[in-house]
Amino acid sequence: GGDHPVASVWHRILSVGHTSRIDLLRSRVSSTMKTVAVSPLFQNTIMFSIVGNVVALSTESYPPPSAGIERTADTANLVFTVIFCVECVVLHLSLGFKRYWTQQVTAFDGLIVLISLFDMLSAGSGGLSALRGLRLLRVFKLAKQWAEFRVMLKSIIKTVGDMVPFIILLFLAIFIFTLLGMQLFANTFIFDLPDGGRIHFSRLQDCPHGRDCIPRSNFDTFLDASATVFQILTGENWNTVMYDAIRGNGDGAIAYFVALYVVGNCVILNLFLAILMSTFEESQQQVEQAEGMAARKEERAVAS
Repeated sequence: GGDHPVASVWHRILSVGHTSRIDLLRSRVSSTMKTVAVSPLFQNTIMFSIVGNVVALSTESYPPPSAGIERTADTANLVFTVIFCVECVVLHLSLGFKRYWTQQVTAFDGLIVLISLFDMLSAGSGGLSALRGLRLLRVFKLAKQWAEFRVMLKSIIKTVGDMVPFIILLFLAIFIFTLLGMQLFANTFIFDLPDGGRIHFSRLQDCPHGRDCIPRSNFDTFLDASATVFQILTGENWNTVMYDAIRGNGDGAIAYFVALYVVGNCVILNLFLAILMSTFEESQQQVEQAEGMAARKEERAVAS
């Protein structure tokens, strides 16, 4: 009974020594993997693999290429998948599981690796084969090495977030003009193709060409009307839609199209582009400043 406290103390000492050895081994492995991960050889190999993977995937076509090209592409995809799996393991050992999956860049890489593994296990059969195209997203991994590309992507993402209120305003304008167009022109874009005369909606079955009497751009349903309003805003053959409205409703239809083109195209879209360019420049400056601060912080950390 008297030896029990002494044995307990020795057990704690041995446990502490064992734990310290494990922590030391883990620290050495993490330090070694960090050195490997930041080495130019490792980074250049990953960059070459990304570009090569995109080239290999671009060889897929219909009808399928020759058997030799297809075997070469499959072998290349297998090799690149193994390389990206090795990269995933190296980054897991250097960063740790939690840090790896909480950083957006590495979490994205890990997701692509999991998709690639699922694709390999499915052997190209079933719905999982469609996931192969998602591996093209690996090209965005170049942003880690290409500073200008990384700044541009971050600026675009930040700009889109800042433009949400104005995007809502744009869709609200489209919604209003869509409902107004349905009220004014629904079921009036029905024409007898031989002589160009208008057919009343109740006599649509009398049209010798069936539904072909209705132009593709019309205001009969909300979906068609939304697409027509968007077509007018882009300026794509919008005058033909206006002429159809005049044929079916008279010259008064011109007022709707003038209002839509002036308000939607000349005001809202131009204002949207102006704000977009201004916001993008501001976002780019902010991202460049943040990138510079992060680089200086990393240099100080390495120096210390």
